Amino acid sequence: LRIGPELKKFQFHKGLLAHHSLYFKNLSSGRWPSDDKRTIDLPGDNVEAWQCLFSWVYTRTLGQPHRETSDTDERKEIPVRNLVSNQCLMTFVLGDMRMMPGLKNAVIDELFSLWTQGVIIPGPTHIGYIYDNTPAGSAVRKLLIDVLA
Repeated sequence: LRIGPELKKFQFHKGLLAHHSLYFKNLSSGRWPSDDKRTIDLPGDNVEAWQCLFSWVYTRTLGQPHRETSDTDERKEIPVRNLVSNQCLMTFVLGDMRMMPGLKNAVIDELFSLWTQGVIIPGPTHIGYIYDNTPAGSAVRKLLIDVLA
């Protein structure tokens, strides 16, 4: 796969993608590119979300940025926390677009943990992103409302 505007390359086992994604399962049932061109370009997809997806497919972890802190410099932690939350949201949207319920569930679990423990409090950026990129009734919208309530 080549992802994002820069077409960053990701190599997956086709069977793994088809196992986790109805989108890729449908592609492998006849619409997948022929063997001479096994590359699929997805220039509109988010590279960071695909990095999380790649990690999840092969290791069952979301592959988020390392959350490193020190007692003397807490300022580093806030941007990293926001990055983790933003990556989770982008990964959920990717899972929704590519029909990957297992990935979406893993992201929901991570967001639930981050938000309910107060590690990250969802803010206006998160709310806007969720509502702009998910359908009504989405599990991540329900989680957001429950956490904010």
